[in-house]
Amino acid sequence: MTRLRRDGTGTLTVPIQVVEADEPRRFVFRWAHPEGQPATTHNSFLVTFDLAPAEGGTLLRLTEAGFREIGWEAAQLEAHYRSHSAGWDQHLPNLAAYASGLVRS
Repeated sequence: MTRLRRDGTGTLTVPIQVVEADEPRRFVFRWAHPEGQPATTHNSFLVTFDLAPAEGGTLLRLTEAGFREIGWEAAQLEAHYRSHSAGWDQHLPNLAAYASGLVRS
C-alpha cells in the first residue's frame, strides 16, 4: 500500500468491500477494516454514495457510518470522526472535478 504525501500527491490504495452497486443511483462499500480480515459491522466503516438528478446536474449524498460499532472510547471515536470528516472535505471536491470532466468529454 502506498501512502499519500501531506501535499496530496502520490497514490493511495485502500481495500474496500462492495456492499451494493445500483448504477447509476447508489454505491455502498465498507472500508478501513484490518488487512487480511473480512469487513464487518464491527471493524469497518460503511460508506454510501446516493445520486439523484438535480436541476443542472446531479445531487450526491454521502454518508459514512460505523464509528460507534467499532467500540472505541469517546475521545478516540471523536478523533476518527473528525479525521474522516476532514478527509471527505478534501476528497469530495476532487470527485466533483473528476465527474465534471466526464460530463464534458
